[in-house]
Amino acid sequence: LLNFLDKNLWDKKIKISQNEFQNICHNFYKNKTFDRLSSFKKISDFDFDNFIINGKKVKSLNYYLNKINWKSLSEGTQSQFHGDLQFDNIIYSFKEEKFKLIDWRSDFGGNIIVGDIYYDLAKLYSGCVLQYNEIKKNNFDCNIIGKNVTFDFKVSYNITASLREIKKFIISNGYDLYKVQILSSLIFLNMSPLHKEPFSYLLFFLGYSSLVHSLNSD
Repeated sequence: LLNFLDKNLWDKKIKISQNEFQNICHNFYKNKTFDRLSSFKKISDFDFDNFIINGKKVKSLNYYLNKINWKSLSEGTQSQFHGDLQFDNIIYSFKEEKFKLIDWRSDFGGNIIVGDIYYDLAKLYSGCVLQYNEIKKNNFDCNIIGKNVTFDFKVSYNITASLREIKKFIISNGYDLYKVQILSSLIFLNMSPLHKEPFSYLLFFLGYSSLVHSLNSD
């Protein structure tokens, strides 16, 4: 799959000005994240401060969001893009022995010419962290008691092995794994207001804790 995407999807020849592209990425990553979190805050019944998530005490979400180097994050790699590269949108034809992609995003931050390959990579990465077909079977838990939050979800051996392969691909092709991990955390946070509880809460706290882990590992 990764070789197919690298050869057939991520065409880096078509480009717009780098300054314009960075502005698009900045709006798509930072501004959209804060807008989505504002929406989530309105529909949730808790504040964003000082949780204990799976036994780990964390600071406020804004503290970690302010630690992100948004300028560096917005310095993406221009390429043709899918925009919603999750496994539900990837079909393999055994008869034709090839992959097919469906449900493409129509634009990237309003631009229809190019997107950021890092966003596609982060979508794949996040799909290997949280297995959506298991979520659809309700194979997850998310419990909130005061400031104490616990969550858990089922992950198969195959998807864990796939995550290792994606990490190897990212590193061996000279991409920044740390940037992919930060974007993956933001993807979970951005998804949280688009779903109903308890899945919305799982997305929020998974994104929150993943962001804490990535930033503390930097």
